Amino acid sequence: MLLLALASSTFVLRSNGEEARWLSNPQKAAALAASSGKRLLVLFSDTEHCPACAKLEREILTTAAFSEYAEKELALLHIPCDLRTNKAADVSHERLRSALDVEIYPTWWLLDQDLCPMLSGGYVPGGSEAFIEQLSQAERTSEAESAIPVLRELFN
Repeated sequence: MLLLALASSTFVLRSNGEEARWLSNPQKAAALAASSGKRLLVLFSDTEHCPACAKLEREILTTAAFSEYAEKELALLHIPCDLRTNKAADVSHERLRSALDVEIYPTWWLLDQDLCPMLSGGYVPGGSEAFIEQLSQAERTSEAESAIPVLRELFN
């Protein structure tokens, strides 16, 4: 069973006792990534209306393996979106969604500590091990370089 709880801008995805803390405030998530030397994983999803989003959370994001990896390597930012309108709920979240050209859900972006895009994707077949492997091997990409000034503005 998945549980999504809101507690002062922190979301907790929990299944079978494992949990990963997802921030909902871009500035706090960027500050955490910078101060901890971790990369930032930004997730755009709608688990209410998007079966693939629910599958990503159920099969990957709520596993013990992902929770352990995230604790050591990632700052986590969740951007709730509405699949029916293709919009994020909050204005700053919508600007972030637009800057990263997110049009389908789930979409995630991995950013380095300097908020430079490294990798993006959606549901990853193969479970948490395949997802962790993909994140671990990520390097900077020029795919969304035009978004960097907007990202820095939104995260600061």
